[in-house]
Amino acid sequence: KHQLILSTAVLLAALAAGSASFRDRCVPGREITYESLNACREYAVRQTCGYYLSAERQKRRCCDELSKVPELCRCEVQRILMDGRVTKEGVVKGSLLQDMSGCKKLTREFIAGIVGREECNLETVFGRYHYCPSEYLGPEVVV
Repeated sequence: KHQLILSTAVLLAALAAGSASFRDRCVPGREITYESLNACREYAVRQTCGYYLSAERQKRRCCDELSKVPELCRCEVQRILMDGRVTKEGVVKGSLLQDMSGCKKLTREFIAGIVGREECNLETVFGRYHYCPSEYLGPEVVV
């Protein structure tokens, strides 16, 4: 029992340490294209806020752009879409979803699954399971 608790604690600590290094290595404008952020934002908003027009085209565009992002950075794309990014000066560059207050929770849940088999079916740094763990994305995400 204690071994399981210790193993879980070590795994969570490693994941937390690793997520900070992903954020340092996955920079918007470099490894993460602004096109991937915008395409996936548009798709998520269309799917979760009631704007279903041409969703298949938006999905294709999001998945195509996300496939160009290195596996290491795909979960960071999702995190930035949901929470924004903190600059070196400590200024929060807001979530790309901040204007969607009426459907933000649904959008967060949807974005958490974009890399999954039902959507883009892309691998992440977490392997063939095609997901980004909620510990990495933040506690508000319900997958």
